[in-house]
Amino acid sequence: MNFFWVNLGTSHKEVFKNKFLWAPQFTFNKNGSKIVNQGWSSVAKVKKGDIIFGHLDSKIVCIAKATKDVHPSPRPEGKTFDQWNENGWKVDIEITKIPEPVRDSEFCDFFIEKYNSECSPKVFTVKGICSVFYMSSLPKGAGALILSHIQDTNYIADDFDPKPRPEPKIGSKIDTVREAIIKARIGQGPYRKKLIELWNGKCSVTELAFEELLVASHIVPWSLCESFERIDPYNGLLLSPNLDKLFDKGLISFTDEGKLLLGTSITDEVLNKLGISKHSQISALKPENLPYLSRHRELFEFKY
Repeated sequence: MNFFWVNLGTSHKEVFKNKFLWAPQFTFNKNGSKIVNQGWSSVAKVKKGDIIFGHLDSKIVCIAKATKDVHPSPRPEGKTFDQWNENGWKVDIEITKIPEPVRDSEFCDFFIEKYNSECSPKVFTVKGICSVFYMSSLPKGAGALILSHIQDTNYIADDFDPKPRPEPKIGSKIDTVREAIIKARIGQGPYRKKLIELWNGKCSVTELAFEELLVASHIVPWSLCESFERIDPYNGLLLSPNLDKLFDKGLISFTDEGKLLLGTSITDEVLNKLGISKHSQISALKPENLPYLSRHRELFEFKY
């Protein structure tokens, strides 16, 4: 799964209605020379299953999932597309509006510092304003960051499936597993209970024994997990709320020995105000945690 950002602009109504994205393959300048726009070229990279964040009026307003690989397609009918050339790229999508759109201001500073230079083309300008390119490809860490803000609204990012399926019968095995997975998404149900048992009811780092405050936190973000990994207790840490927020957004991580790793934006002052020691450590890591921690470090670009 890869992540993309699309600036919907005037086409947003047609995108929601017709469930596809379209951009020209090229255009011509006044001299008749062929020009390939970088934002259009990004559309040509989309594959089935990729996630696309829909941006409009300084907010992430929807999430789309590609139901097919991108494919060549003539310009669709509609006044929005009249200004574009005949030959183009089309991405068929399943699209879901976000109940509470996420404003750029909630994440753009950190996004610019950590990920903007890796986006193709860059999502934000040097002045911190969203660029005018149609689509940008994002590094996975950037996608996970945006999803973490969307998930703060209790919106389940992948609560849609492009393949039609019959509704499971209440009480059936499929229904029970689906319910367990959904509850695991928000750190509830059997998943939370297993983490509490695994960590003896204490924060994995501070050993705070206050279950009502502790958060069942996935190591590899929910959006990047296979189904079985979403309910695997070894893909989880039991964390106090301040540590959970830092870990979930990739601001901290841990070595295979459990030592705390700090992102570039986390200073001693930040740690002191949060009441976190820079010598914090997970003392009871299990071997089964290590592959997940390795993926977390790789995703958020921690080295040690």
